[in-house]
Amino acid sequence: MRLLLSIGDIMKRKVKNYLKENDLLPIVAFSSTEAATLDTGYSDPSKFNLDMVMLFKDDYFHMFQEDIDQQYVVNEQRIRAHSFSELPKFIEGKTLCGYDLEFAIKLININCYPDESIYGNTSPLDISKIITEREGGRYSLFNLAFWNNCEDLSRVGEVFQLHKVKIITDWFNGGKRNVVRKLRTDVRWIANLTYRMLKHNTLIIKNKGERHKIIIRMEEE
Repeated sequence: MRLLLSIGDIMKRKVKNYLKENDLLPIVAFSSTEAATLDTGYSDPSKFNLDMVMLFKDDYFHMFQEDIDQQYVVNEQRIRAHSFSELPKFIEGKTLCGYDLEFAIKLININCYPDESIYGNTSPLDISKIITEREGGRYSLFNLAFWNNCEDLSRVGEVFQLHKVKIITDWFNGGKRNVVRKLRTDVRWIANLTYRMLKHNTLIIKNKGERHKIIIRMEEE
């Protein structure tokens, strides 16, 4: 039996417990539609396909797609597969957390539940929107994960291979496992950033070549 845990293991446990205790649900959505091919860009979610949704709940990663018979294992961890129709029961009573979450929610609603909302019982927590409103700039999920020392940054070279355009190419070339790996990584980053924002009220950003600690207060003062 291991008597000592690494710092990474301790943080994993802390983050998981915090998410569960506060009914927080990190979630990402993937579309194989390339915005650059659309006249409207990202402004019209109805023109995007919804191919996969991944979230973390009850110590497991759950993936939602049309083909539930397709199973995936990433780094010896099986991703539990479900159909899109099961998504509402997973998010019921939860606060959704994500990056560009506003777009993701619209995408999920349009493609799966046009007659109802998947917001859950509370307002969603959109990391990108919160930081943009406070700092006036936009920071990529990778940038935030890197400077805040989130999980899954040990293989930085591999992370750069998971660029959105390459992932879409992999999707159409049969490399769907790479897509699943990226979604799982994004969910991990979102979970860690959410923990830091809500638990410690701070995030690290890099602005004009320098690292800055910014205060994130979710409550009205």
